[in-house]
Amino acid sequence: MRIHTTTLSGVIFLALACLIGGALGSSLPLQGVTIHTNGTLSITADPSEYSPSMSSTVGIGLTPLYEGSTSQVVYRWKTTRGTFLSWSPPDYKVITLGKKTVNSGGKVYWAWRGKIPQGPIKEPLAVINLVATDAASGKRLGGKTGYITYSDNLFHFSLQ
Repeated sequence: MRIHTTTLSGVIFLALACLIGGALGSSLPLQGVTIHTNGTLSITADPSEYSPSMSSTVGIGLTPLYEGSTSQVVYRWKTTRGTFLSWSPPDYKVITLGKKTVNSGGKVYWAWRGKIPQGPIKEPLAVINLVATDAASGKRLGGKTGYITYSDNLFHFSLQ
């Protein structure tokens, strides 16, 4: 059996990188397998509760934050119900973004559209998924899932 030197050195490099990466807490992507990076992904909600009758906000403000070695991150948002909105200075014009939106950081708002639920809802009314990817390589950096519930005449955001 004949093994090419470049193939063997690539296998050795990959094995060493996995061993070193595991020891250091970093990672490498392997053909469709997600191995987590050393970074962390979080979502800050401000406000974390809202009612469509509030005049101080258009929805629950959601700000993504990835802390890691990647300098430019693309955030992909998706909600099962409700919609995402943009609402920012200088004119604070409300722009409907839909059930899916992509941004490079900054706040997006989740808002309810439709009839207001009657009474408290025990299960999540909506699920929000956020995936962060490296802008240069397109590689997945991480994901977060948040939940919208409804009680006391307010929509509430919480993380998994």
